[in-house]
Amino acid sequence: ESPTAAAELLNAAETAQRVKDELLRAVDEDTQAFSAYMEARRLPANTPDEQAFREQKIQEGLKQAIGVPYRTAQSSYTAMKCAWSAVQHGSVNSVTDGAVGTQLGFSGVRGGVWNVMINLKEITDTAFVEEMCEHCERLLREAQALLTHVTVHVDKRLAELIEKK
Repeated sequence: ESPTAAAELLNAAETAQRVKDELLRAVDEDTQAFSAYMEARRLPANTPDEQAFREQKIQEGLKQAIGVPYRTAQSSYTAMKCAWSAVQHGSVNSVTDGAVGTQLGFSGVRGGVWNVMINLKEITDTAFVEEMCEHCERLLREAQALLTHVTVHVDKRLAELIEKK
């Protein structure tokens, strides 16, 4: 293990710890965002002013609710990059652990994007919807490319290890 590899692994470990903390906070943030949305749905809607205020609060709650899974997807992508670093710079015995970490991180990206998309259907701000769709598509593309890259790399490396026996 070279000094550069050790530094890369240390950086990946520190980043992974930060991501873990972000994801744990996201659980509470998700609950708070859902509560804000539900409170907005319970607002009175008897007059046109009340209806407009209620709709504004619902839209704000939905946007807040979308932010949490989007940040979760971003953090999950960061976790994928940390796992890739473990594959690249870790011991040969940790190659599969890093590969599994990449797969799990991709699930977080995919799940986060799905949760954004399910909430976008109720957003009336078309510019916001288009922007979030673009962000999600780009993040998903990057995550899929990294997942494919790691999978091909690990499968090749494992095949080489077996052939060397």
